[in-house]
Amino acid sequence: MTTGNFVVVALTQREARVWSAGISPGSKPKVIRSVDDQADNRHVRPAQSAHLHHRRVDDPEHFGDITDAIAAAGSVLLMGHGKGKSSAMACFIDHLERKHPSLAARVDGALDVDLEAMTEGQLLAAARDWHVHHIATT
Repeated sequence: MTTGNFVVVALTQREARVWSAGISPGSKPKVIRSVDDQADNRHVRPAQSAHLHHRRVDDPEHFGDITDAIAAAGSVLLMGHGKGKSSAMACFIDHLERKHPSLAARVDGALDVDLEAMTEGQLLAAARDWHVHHIATT
């Protein structure tokens, strides 16, 4: 683990919530929303849109905004859900490894959680639990 602040990123295809000022109860994240590209995909039916068929999971502009938000982090915990190519977290890790290897080296963990079902308080509690068991003990 590198020295510096501990940053948590909860990442979906639509947005990223970045806690860079601490993970104490009640901490508020910076929300980075993906640019809505539905205007470029008019052929997408509403049912497909609801399941994010119209979005690019590995949007370089969105990932660039997230990368900028965590650039000063000493340690990063990513939280996401999904599998394979539909996992924004996995795609973001690939993006970091290809384009920002020094920042990728600071990613100390990745938790697969149900982001849609969890509140911000629950996400923070999971991050604190992870931090106690993985970082604070090393």
